[in-house]
Amino acid sequence: VYEPEHVASKYFCAENKENIEFISGHMRYGLHKLLDKPASYITFVREPVARIVSAYNYVLSIGFLPADSTIDDFLDYDFLGNSDAMVRQLVHDAALDANSSPTTRREHARSVTQGDFDAALAAIDERFVFAAPTSRYDEAVLYLARRYGWPAEQLLDVRSNVSPKALELKDVPQSVRERILEVNQWDARLY
Repeated sequence: VYEPEHVASKYFCAENKENIEFISGHMRYGLHKLLDKPASYITFVREPVARIVSAYNYVLSIGFLPADSTIDDFLDYDFLGNSDAMVRQLVHDAALDANSSPTTRREHARSVTQGDFDAALAAIDERFVFAAPTSRYDEAVLYLARRYGWPAEQLLDVRSNVSPKALELKDVPQSVRERILEVNQWDARLY
């Protein structure tokens, strides 16, 4: 997930900033503050257990954890700052950012609160023209294609950033599911 400032430094320059019509990718809320024109967002939210399993598979696939690491190891390490990550990204408050080094467990400045959850919902209400769960992706893409005149056939079943699967969602033990949901209660409510 990229910070808005990173996206801006990579894609915005004097000659193209005013011509930007659409930006896509994994980025935190807040990019609109760096544009000189009105902006809206579209987002998909993911079921927390599925998101954590995907993050675990990704981290294993790129070698950021030893190959014999379990999902429990991943949860202990919290490499990506996974607790309530969707709400954290929608709020984009530095007080929620994780402090870490490559060799230590990731620590958040503070936990997500009801106020943060409310701020995430307010951001969606104020700036997002569309938000949907990933479980309804195909339906959502068809709706967006009709609404914006996009070519649906190029958007359906397009999967990017798909990691090799060391762990399938169906194989996650109930105790691990409960642990994931315990530290992602606000993301579960958002979903």
